[in-house]
Amino acid sequence: MERTTVENLKELIRAGRAKTPATKVIMGGTLVNVMSEEIYPADIAVYKDTIVAVGDVKEYIGEETEVIDAKGRYLVPGMIDGHIHSECSKLSITSYAKAVVPRGTTSMISGLDEYISVSGLEGLQEVQKEVQASPLKVFWGAPYKTPYTIPQSTVAFNFTKEVHEEVQKWPQCYGVWETVREFIQEEDENTLGAIAEAFKNRLPVFGCAPMARGNDLNGYLCAGVRLDHESYDHEEVVEKMRKGMHMLIRESSVTHFLAENIRAVTEVNPAFARRVSFCTDDVTASDVLEKGHLDNVVRLAIQAGVKPMTAIQMATINSAEAYRIDHMVGSICPGRIADILFVDDLEAFGIKEVMTNGKMVAKDHKLTYDLKAPERSSVLKGELKCKLTTKEDFEYKTSVQNGEAKVLSMDVKGPFVRKRKDVVLKVENGIVLPDVEQDVAMVSVLERFGRNGNKSLAFCSGWKLKKGAMASSAAPDDNNLVVMGVSAEDMSIAANYLIEQGGGQVVVADGEILEFLPLPVGGIVSDEEPEVIAAQEKKIDQAARMLGSDLPDPMMYMFFLPITAIPDYAITDVGPVDYLALTTFDPVLEVNENKSKEDIGMKKEELKKLIDTAAGRIPADTVIKNCQVVNVFSGKIQKGDIALCGDKIAGIGEYQGVKEIDAQGRYAVPGFIDSHIHIESAYVSPEELGRLLVPHGAATIIADPHEIVNVCGIRGLDYMMEAAKGTALDIKYMLPSCVPATPFEHAGAEINAPEMEEPIQREGILGLGEFMNFPGVIQADESVLDKLMTAKEEGKLIDGHGPGIDGKDLNAYSAAGILADHECSTVEEMEARLERGMYILLRQGSACHNLRPLLKGVTPENSRRCLLCSDDRQPKTILKDGHLDNHLKICVEEGLDAVTAIRMATLNAAECFRLHDRGAIAPGYRADVVLLDDLKDFRVEKVWIAGELTADNGKYLPEVAPYDISSVKGSVIVKDFSAEKFKMHLTSDEVNVIEILPGGVVTKKAAAHIQLDENGEFVRNPKEDLVKVAVVERHQGTGNVACGFLKGYGIKEGAVALSVAHDSHNIIVVGVNDEEMEFAVNSLIAQEGGIVLVKEGKVIEQMPMPIAGLMSDQSGEWVDEKLTSIHEKAYTELGICGDVEPVMTLCFMSLAVIPEIKLTDMGLFDVTTFSFIPVEISR
Repeated sequence: MERTTVENLKELIRAGRAKTPATKVIMGGTLVNVMSEEIYPADIAVYKDTIVAVGDVKEYIGEETEVIDAKGRYLVPGMIDGHIHSECSKLSITSYAKAVVPRGTTSMISGLDEYISVSGLEGLQEVQKEVQASPLKVFWGAPYKTPYTIPQSTVAFNFTKEVHEEVQKWPQCYGVWETVREFIQEEDENTLGAIAEAFKNRLPVFGCAPMARGNDLNGYLCAGVRLDHESYDHEEVVEKMRKGMHMLIRESSVTHFLAENIRAVTEVNPAFARRVSFCTDDVTASDVLEKGHLDNVVRLAIQAGVKPMTAIQMATINSAEAYRIDHMVGSICPGRIADILFVDDLEAFGIKEVMTNGKMVAKDHKLTYDLKAPERSSVLKGELKCKLTTKEDFEYKTSVQNGEAKVLSMDVKGPFVRKRKDVVLKVENGIVLPDVEQDVAMVSVLERFGRNGNKSLAFCSGWKLKKGAMASSAAPDDNNLVVMGVSAEDMSIAANYLIEQGGGQVVVADGEILEFLPLPVGGIVSDEEPEVIAAQEKKIDQAARMLGSDLPDPMMYMFFLPITAIPDYAITDVGPVDYLALTTFDPVLEVNENKSKEDIGMKKEELKKLIDTAAGRIPADTVIKNCQVVNVFSGKIQKGDIALCGDKIAGIGEYQGVKEIDAQGRYAVPGFIDSHIHIESAYVSPEELGRLLVPHGAATIIADPHEIVNVCGIRGLDYMMEAAKGTALDIKYMLPSCVPATPFEHAGAEINAPEMEEPIQREGILGLGEFMNFPGVIQADESVLDKLMTAKEEGKLIDGHGPGIDGKDLNAYSAAGILADHECSTVEEMEARLERGMYILLRQGSACHNLRPLLKGVTPENSRRCLLCSDDRQPKTILKDGHLDNHLKICVEEGLDAVTAIRMATLNAAECFRLHDRGAIAPGYRADVVLLDDLKDFRVEKVWIAGELTADNGKYLPEVAPYDISSVKGSVIVKDFSAEKFKMHLTSDEVNVIEILPGGVVTKKAAAHIQLDENGEFVRNPKEDLVKVAVVERHQGTGNVACGFLKGYGIKEGAVALSVAHDSHNIIVVGVNDEEMEFAVNSLIAQEGGIVLVKEGKVIEQMPMPIAGLMSDQSGEWVDEKLTSIHEKAYTELGICGDVEPVMTLCFMSLAVIPEIKLTDMGLFDVTTFSFIPVEISR
């Protein structure tokens, strides 16, 4: 009975005083008193569901009192499973109760987290109602957060600190569940928020800290964690217990730790016993039916040398006390719930009958009544929202066609241990092949909640599969769809079958379904009888063994792979995960292409052909006749023909060709090289940017994809490199060096030296991209040095980004090997870098216009160290003004010699970035040729790239081949957002302000007096150009929102929101009031990123960007039209200042590496001191 009303209390007190007859009395039994450690004859009186007396109960018997004969039986408290994911049994709560209650388990501690991962709070509440109708009690701990993974994977519902503020007040909540150590060490906001809320509510915090020792354990305990169920040996148990933890010893169907961990009690210190409990964590229906549940654990403990009384305490009162529920369960004492076991012998510990909640519910391992599962709502019906797959989804594609790949395979050493195994696999037709002889299979995780469509792919070992595939939609703790196999066709069949059936487990071989276990409830459990599921489990296990596996439970070993809290490797929908580094990794370590003698012979023939063409012995493939050739070596202009042979220039002079094109006296210059550009800032895909740039003379660009890598990690780099193959433009990449750009914001990924080791070796990666963490370089920060050495050890370049550095700091930056800098805004800065041997990249982008002022510092002596770049250039600018052709025009307008300018756009860049095959029109160089009408306006007539005519009179000639964007979609993840997050609760009317300086991205740290309302909230003055700006975290679901003030943007109506906010690309929003800003953010979330303009609660213009929330999948012209409309409405309808580029300017307001002051999702940031500052100025 609940003691929540006075009437109930009176009723129980009267029953306890024998004023009201007992409902039942148990007579003639022998009591096992776990409180006093005594065993003696005693009778028990029960009133409704509560024990009211123990001992002589004759006074409690009334006319209607039921008398239960317990002669010859020991009376033991109902057992408590201290930590269990009942969902892993594939049994619903109803079915699970049918299995474990008859074996003496009457209570369990659970987060019901698997249900939450697939159905959220709505599904959880349905399950909690199901529990109320069950004989099995569930003491629910609210998961500290979901998902549990690092990096964050995808689930149907994300548990945050704000959710904890609500659910910890529920009466069903008894604590915080399974708090993983790494999230405490990383000081995760949601985790710490959950713990802080628990302390407010006086709830215990449950732990999960495998291998936590020493200082890490100390820090973990200082967070307030009370107990743990994850220890791998008894020494670990001892250390944890000596430091005050309560320990749960686990004995599950797949992890058998009892024999080892119990040694802490039997060999080290028997006094530990009263702070040790039992748990099973994960069990199968087959194991429970064959061996038992906690009754089996008690038997094993007794066999290990633990006294029966002590073992029973571990299964009952110890857990009750640890979880602070001993006033309800865990002992047979007055006032406790009447959960009582009738046991025949304490040594053998056979459970004969079971009472729960004062009712006899089980006898001889069966319930004595018909327990029905509830009708399931649509929330818990297992729909898998995945797209159907093809075999190509499970083929690991690589950059070489045929050869070998060294891969990291996750080698299973036990269900909860995976180690590294490096294996060399064959590459055929661009696909890395699994190898049954080396025991290497493929494994993939498919996001199945319809949130982003993620698919990961990696290699695994230990299953010894010889054929086929198997799949499961039940896979703790995310319960995405896991597929493993050595046949891509069978993997696709297995995945598709589960998608069509609504979840379950399946084994496939040779295109046929061998066995299927349906799991219709959430795709994770079934309402079938335990015996039915046990039989199906055995069939699934036998089918898996037919594939060749000899593991104890191949399917369970597989579906544990997504758990990232288990060393050393895991795989989730975001990719394979390195547990120790807490990051995803590329499983392909290196690739080597086979080179046959025939290939070498072909190259020799090509060389002979080139020499013969150059000598005039044979006709050229193409001859561009009647050119004025700009020689970037001599500075002269010579008349002649240009002979092309394959992708090379054979010579300049008089030539005949198979194909001849008359240049009609036009100027021929080398193909242009943009020395620094961010493709993402053009808002189009790589292949589309190629279509836009090539007609303006671009043959090569040096791209730094740190925008998309900040959002998607190495997966973003993979996409960019593959997409680049779809354009004639040669896109060379720099590996992003600072992801995130600073530690002062939340990005979608973190790339450190270990994650750089594989991609830095790739062909097409020239080196490390702009090193924005210049303070880290100057201070010789350890992690920065590791990154720099990663590039140096591979002989790769390191690009720079050092605004405002001078003196010895600049010496240190240059001494580190920084090659170049594009962040100069004054001639003085430029000269300081040139004097230290650095290259200078003169920038002319859509937002930053540094070219004209810096040209004043270009001299004949230093011009060879000067390059041209665009950095950020939007389609609007490209279509109107062009690209490097426009840069050259500006150079000449500013008085620079045309040949010198051309050299800056070609040879200088080629030499700087070690592209020694291009940058000039000369024999043996790559046939990148641009025909110009003149050397004043630089209008491009024709463009050849690698010997192919790719643009003619402004038209791009090759067909654009768009690359699949599914791997980089669905990147906007915002949790618990509302206008309340914009409340600032200010106490001072003087604030720090971000002031926009026109014409660039540099801002000024300013101050302003503002008006506050009675709640300390900003009251905008329409006459002043001062508005609120906010950054909303959109990668990890942290719920972070930081607010500040912006001056110089000029907005007078509505709001603007972008998911493009350099460099971490959280959402940035500015508006005239909180309501407009909230509507703008929610509209942006709904369209999965991009740009949104709102006014008076309506969207007046928008541009969706499905590629990582950064790029459109439409044409440049479409983007230009959208941006033109966005600009027009920004100026005319929202009143934004005419001298401000409304999109590009706003997206730089969070770039915390460019002075002076910026706003990230973590707060207002002073770039000059590299520290956060308060918005308010204290008086």
